[in-house]
Amino acid sequence: MEKGMSLLLGAALVTVIFGCLLQSPLASGCSEKDRLVRDLTRSYLTEVEPDKTTLKIGIAPICSSYDKATGELKTNAWEKLTWTDKRLSWNPEEYNGIQSLRLPSKLVWIPDTKLYNSLSATQERDFTNVVALHDGTVIWVPVLVYRSLCTKEAATRQLNCQFKIGSWTYDADTLPLDLEAKPVDVSDYQNATCPLAFKSSTAFIRTKHYDCCKEPYSHAEFNIQFEYQDSQA
Repeated sequence: MEKGMSLLLGAALVTVIFGCLLQSPLASGCSEKDRLVRDLTRSYLTEVEPDKTTLKIGIAPICSSYDKATGELKTNAWEKLTWTDKRLSWNPEEYNGIQSLRLPSKLVWIPDTKLYNSLSATQERDFTNVVALHDGTVIWVPVLVYRSLCTKEAATRQLNCQFKIGSWTYDADTLPLDLEAKPVDVSDYQNATCPLAFKSSTAFIRTKHYDCCKEPYSHAEFNIQFEYQDSQA
């Protein structure tokens, strides 16, 4: 009796597992999201970049502080990155109307963006989930810390700070850059509690050639003005 029950349970488990993989309606223990994730990632190579995509980039500073002795600016921020990966597109009608997925970033290709003018060889970054939309749009907002230098305007409380961010290895032909609709988003900046208050910003895409390579390389350039709070002046 016990042996027969074990065989039945084993057969049921195999049916669920292979049913998810084969999209079988018998797989009652498998959700539509399970099936969709398996379909999308079954032959996906994270090492290969998507074809014909543009990387949109923006930053959302949360809080910045400035070391007067060293001139170092420390900025806690979110990096806002959006691109298209057609390997991650699907028809919602085939998956019970699913419009979007949250996936661990390690399961998909992600851009190798770096702060070019960083004071640190390593960058503090939290590899958060990506949001994948059914049309192939991928949105990634990692939380990170930038460490860079600023210039202080004489006899004022204003700091002029620049952030140069771009792919470390992909050239402008392979991975063109564009700015997010709101390149510098300060809607969550903590003006009331941070040592520096946000004042203004500009953003551009710059493209240049390096001596090493024939291909052009692009980066986003964010110029932000901060001002000492009264207690920090």
